[in-house]
Amino acid sequence: MAGRQNETELVFLPRPSIAPAGLAAGIALIGAGLWSWWPFAAAGIAFVVVSVVSWIRSNRAEIAQMPREQSQLTSAGFDKNGR
Repeated sequence: MAGRQNETELVFLPRPSIAPAGLAAGIALIGAGLWSWWPFAAAGIAFVVVSVVSWIRSNRAEIAQMPREQSQLTSAGFDKNGR
């Protein structure tokens, strides 16, 4: 495994977020509101909007912190320019 000492490839994994759970709760409230009482649907719409906005903002902030370029090594250990 001597060839693996200079690995530079980065893998992006987003941080954990509560936004997907809020989105699911909002969709469930919309469904409940359509079935029973309209204020549930209004609360569900608010949950969906807040969750989507917070999810997009957090992902944009994380992507802005990523490096613009990274070295792409081939299986032979050379980058795309042959160095």
